[in-house]
Amino acid sequence: MMQSLGRYSKRFLLFRKTQPMIQFTRTLTSAKLNDTLHSRVMAVENRFPFLWRVKVTPVLNEWLKQGNEINPTDLRAVIKALCESQRFDHALQVSEWITKRGVFELSTEDVASRLYLIEIHSGLSEAENFFKSVPENMKDDLVYTTLLSFYAKDKETRHEAEATYQKMRENNMLFKPNPYYKMISLYGLLGETNMVDEIVRQMRENGVQHDITLTSNNVLKTYASVPDVEAMEKFLKRIEDETPPLALAWQTGISMAKAYLKSGSSGKAIKMLRRTEQVVDAKSKDAANKELMEMYGEAGAKRDESRLYISQNANQGRRKGAYRWLSKAEKFFKSIPENMKDDTVYTTLLSFNTKSKKTRHEAEATYEKMKEKDLLFKPNPYYKMISLYCLLGEANMVDEVLRQMEENEVVHDKTLTENNVLKAYARQWRSF
Repeated sequence: MMQSLGRYSKRFLLFRKTQPMIQFTRTLTSAKLNDTLHSRVMAVENRFPFLWRVKVTPVLNEWLKQGNEINPTDLRAVIKALCESQRFDHALQVSEWITKRGVFELSTEDVASRLYLIEIHSGLSEAENFFKSVPENMKDDLVYTTLLSFYAKDKETRHEAEATYQKMRENNMLFKPNPYYKMISLYGLLGETNMVDEIVRQMRENGVQHDITLTSNNVLKTYASVPDVEAMEKFLKRIEDETPPLALAWQTGISMAKAYLKSGSSGKAIKMLRRTEQVVDAKSKDAANKELMEMYGEAGAKRDESRLYISQNANQGRRKGAYRWLSKAEKFFKSIPENMKDDTVYTTLLSFNTKSKKTRHEAEATYEKMKEKDLLFKPNPYYKMISLYCLLGEANMVDEVLRQMEENEVVHDKTLTENNVLKAYARQWRSF
């Protein structure tokens, strides 16, 4: 049972009513469940979408009446599926039905899930009443942590949260990270960074095994939400010196940049935003870039905002297989004041125009404009043009770009440059 709770508790950190905190034991449901009980229960909503409180228990009663068996794994899987579909009322009905029919002996996991569902369906007061009715031997760390999560969401229930946390300490239940995370979140809401420090200290002192990356990002976001820049920077410096180094989440980077802006440090905010750009995963790129552009704008970093805007629109254009997004980016580029168009903005536009043979003239015009403005002092624009002429198979133009790079005494990666040149010649040779 403890192994089951261990697997379960790893998913206990984030609590939202739109995303169940309780994650039920991972099990493979039987084919029979998928074909009958599970599908029947899940179909209730589809058959009666216009009714708010449709009972699902008749489906369960009918299943038993037909002589079928029900095992705990199947019913827990049904509750899990209902929660994932935001059907918390139906999930609670199934949970209550299990107790009423005495289908099987409840585990502490079942108690925790019932407590969670009652709070969503009927509110905190009813959840507290249910908790009081639970026998003491059924109140393990999982059940207490569920109750603690309710209290830690609101400043008004600070004392209840602290009392619950203290009770867990007295009962030696603070051996997993989730209770500490809940208290860190609460003290973040209260703006008491000294208490955040204390909770982190207790977690270390108790030797609690935890995900260092997850913990570090949570603590940094908590400091940022206050904001307490001094505490945030002190904590960041300490964990960056540790091994392994911090894996900053992009959401944390955004929060920290906001903290810097609130404290009037726009320079540090911009630096943090640039760092954040480097850690955004491909799946989150659109959402992250939207926030990054807004933050760059608030920080007064118009060049970074423009660069990211052009990049974002061009990326969308490539995904959609159309050039209208690139056209939109070019229009935006034209709207940028000339004094805000530095080499990074021009190079960003150039990078998209050099990806296709069809935009050769636009690329050459952009490159020429950069030459007129003395913006060709870094290797990237040259690399972009070499890449374009690779596509076109024009080795003579590659030679010309190389000549210009040498003439302008641009410091560059010789190996990278040589590889690009070899690709250009190889392409031309294959064209014969």
